[in-house]
Amino acid sequence: MHNRVLLSLALMWAWTCSLDAQAIRKKAELISGAEADRGHCTVQITVDENAQIEIRRDTASIQSSSGGPPELRRFQCTGPVPANPKDFKFLSTGGRGKLELLHAPQTDGSALIRIDDPDRGLDTYSFDISWGAPGPYPLTQQQGDRYAPEEATKVCQQAVREQAVDHFHNANISFRDTHLNETHSNDAPGATGQVTGVLELQPAAGAAVSYPFSCAADLTRGSISAAQIDLPNNTSGIPPKTTVNSDQIVQACQNSVKDRLSIEGYANANFQSIQTGKREGAGDFVTGNIQGIDERNRLAVFDFTCAVSPTSGDVKSVDVTRRTKH
Repeated sequence: MHNRVLLSLALMWAWTCSLDAQAIRKKAELISGAEADRGHCTVQITVDENAQIEIRRDTASIQSSSGGPPELRRFQCTGPVPANPKDFKFLSTGGRGKLELLHAPQTDGSALIRIDDPDRGLDTYSFDISWGAPGPYPLTQQQGDRYAPEEATKVCQQAVREQAVDHFHNANISFRDTHLNETHSNDAPGATGQVTGVLELQPAAGAAVSYPFSCAADLTRGSISAAQIDLPNNTSGIPPKTTVNSDQIVQACQNSVKDRLSIEGYANANFQSIQTGKREGAGDFVTGNIQGIDERNRLAVFDFTCAVSPTSGDVKSVDVTRRTKH
C-alpha cells in the first residue's frame, strides 16, 4: 500500500513537471495608461480544443492538454497585475467556445483562465482583465454647507461613461432620466443620496440598448463613488439584431478599433486602408491599418482585424497590433 501511494505521487509529480516544461511563457507588452491603483490587460490567443492561461504580475503562462499548441497573439497591460487587487474583473470579448475565470489573483497571486473550444480547428479567443475600483470622484461646486446636486449627477454620468467604454468598447453613449434621490436623516439631512438613471448604448447596427445605473453621492464631503451599471449575466451589451449590410459591418469594426485606440491613449485616429472578406465558419472579417497619435504627440501605425457577425453586426473579436519600427 505504501509503495502504491509513493508511485501515485511520483506519477503526479512527473505529469506536473511535464506540463510545466511545455508551458509557453510570455512577458506583457506594457502600454500607456498606467495608474498606481488601477489598470487592465488585453489578451488574444489562438486555441485548438483547450488551453489554460495563468497571468502572474506581467507574465502569462499557457498550457494545453489536448489539441494543437496555443499561440499567444497579444498580451498587453497598463502595468503588472497586483497580487491582491481590488475590484478584479474578467470580461470575455471574443471566441466561439467557453472562457472561464477559474480564480482571481486574490487566491494565490495569479489569475487563471480556462478556454474550451467545442469545434474542430483553430479559433481566436480574447478577453480583458481589469483591477482597481474607479473613484471616488470629487465635487467642486459648493452651495452653502453642501455640494451642488446638479454637479453630482454630471460627475456620476462621467464615471458611468468611463465604465461603459471599458466594458463595451463603444463610446456611442447617452443618458436619460438621471435624478439625484437624497437621503434624509436626523444625523445628516440631505447630505447623502443616490444618483440613478438610464444609460443608452448605440451599437453599430440596430436599436439602442438601455441599462440602469446608479452612484452613491456624498454632498457633505463632496464625492461620487460606487458607480455601477446593472448588466444582465453573460451579456456583451449588444442585443440580437437583423441581418446587416457590408457598410454596417465595416462601421462596426471601425468603431471597435477607434474605441480600442482611445482606451490605450491614442487620439486623431485615421484609417489608412480597409478590406473585407469571409472565412468559413467565422463570418465576416475586416482588416486594414490605422494611424493614431499618442499622449506625447508621436505617430503610430496599427494593423487591425475584426471578426463580425454577418447576421447581427456584433464584433466578435478585434485585434489591434502596433507596427514595430525596423
